[in-house]
Amino acid sequence: MDANRREARRPAQGPARHEPSRPRRRAAGCVEATPGRKRPRPRSDGGALDGLARTLLLSGREPGASPVPVRARNSVTKDQITLLYDYNYWANARVLKAATNVSREQFAAPARLSQGSLRGALAHTLGTEIVWRLRFQEGISVSTLPPESDFPTLDALQARWAEEERTMRGYLASLGDEALTAKLTYKNTKGMPFENVLWHLLVHVVNHGTQFRGEAAVALTEYGQSPGDLDLLAFLRARA
Repeated sequence: MDANRREARRPAQGPARHEPSRPRRRAAGCVEATPGRKRPRPRSDGGALDGLARTLLLSGREPGASPVPVRARNSVTKDQITLLYDYNYWANARVLKAATNVSREQFAAPARLSQGSLRGALAHTLGTEIVWRLRFQEGISVSTLPPESDFPTLDALQARWAEEERTMRGYLASLGDEALTAKLTYKNTKGMPFENVLWHLLVHVVNHGTQFRGEAAVALTEYGQSPGDLDLLAFLRARA
């Protein structure tokens, strides 16, 4: 059968028909978009830290990004910084309490930590807090951290830490919101000069403590004395 005959047998096609459109089904749990209607935003557990989180994100934008308004860069408040330090000292206290259950030998025993032992991790955390507070409050840039030998026992370390906490809290109480955005010039322990915004440095100290408390917690857990959750959310929920 040739092509002409096959073509002749095909039924004639009429004009194209347009079927009425059918409403689309929505998946379970979906909310239909309505002009002018905003989708609900999930709530944050952070509460008072939401503003600080936004500021940290904005201040860490990539080079070449759209300029961030000055008000957004400087929106950190003393209350937010104080809350971070409340968390810092709460977490310190949990670690120190767990450390009271280890022996004197375990406290100073060699461990696979960056600072060599449980005592080393805790002494480094405390020493860093002392060094930075001297830079903040007194404008003194020291070349070394306090040696471990300054804290021969856990009792000695706890006593010095309690003193440092009181001094640092007094310094924080003396600050105003505007002081947090001022720049601080200082030298690191190698004598190299730097300049940073004060509140950036205050947050750095808390973040540094998180790292080395984690190391101390590893040693404590190996000794069967885990300090438990040290997360920021655990602190926020404990004080709610």
